[in-house]
Amino acid sequence: MGVQMHEDRYGVVSTSWTPAGTAAGPRTASQTTQMLGLKTSDVILRVDPPSTTAGLAVISGRVSAADTLEVMFGNFSTGALTSASGTYRVHVFRAENVRDSVMAALD
Repeated sequence: MGVQMHEDRYGVVSTSWTPAGTAAGPRTASQTTQMLGLKTSDVILRVDPPSTTAGLAVISGRVSAADTLEVMFGNFSTGALTSASGTYRVHVFRAENVRDSVMAALD
């Protein structure tokens, strides 16, 4: 995600994934997949599925444990839905220089 030390980093990484189905809605459901290199301090800004599924949305993403991406899906239909399998693009922010970032925000 970069080569400089102690610099905040932003990157877009990809993972191949086949999510399980989401029960009949409306409801939300979280699912996890392995994504090597993620740290628990990383912030997931956005998760882009390979295609859209009518009535189903990616609500949020987070790192639930080291190397583990958790994605919350929202099913806004009355039937069970499954998100498309394929390559998911994940937008990640990693704060490397936390002290300086906090101090700058407070000034």
